[in-house]
Amino acid sequence: MKEIVQIEKLLRDPTSINKEDVDFLDKLISTYPYYQTGQLLLTKGLLNLNSIRYNKQLKKCAAFTLDRKRLFELIMLKNNKEKVKKDISKNSLQLGKPLISNDQEYFSFSEWLTLSKVKKINRNNDEIKSYNNIEEKIKNNIAKKTG
Repeated sequence: MKEIVQIEKLLRDPTSINKEDVDFLDKLISTYPYYQTGQLLLTKGLLNLNSIRYNKQLKKCAAFTLDRKRLFELIMLKNNKEKVKKDISKNSLQLGKPLISNDQEYFSFSEWLTLSKVKKINRNNDEIKSYNNIEEKIKNNIAKKTG
């Protein structure tokens, strides 16, 4: 019964989810992994805490969510304390920080994923040769010291 009251409280004000609530939601999700509302609340809680787990949970939550528009609206729900809108663009993304867009943008989940993908570095042959030369020099120096 206590759990139901706590879930109702979180549903009424998801912007107030704190560390203790996230711990509660983690336990709830481990017991009921397909509980969509729990997944949504956990995602919002991790966003509130600027957790490094947020991006992974967002992907997982999007897979469980029937209506991703609701997920987007929940994510874009501003904290009552937060009055300033943040303008986030691809150029201002930071590693380890949650992905956030402004409330006028309706990204699809696949677009959110592309923002978080790591791109392969294409190296030209000159760079590869210079790396090989460095490795050879290191091996030669080690051989001289041991020989």
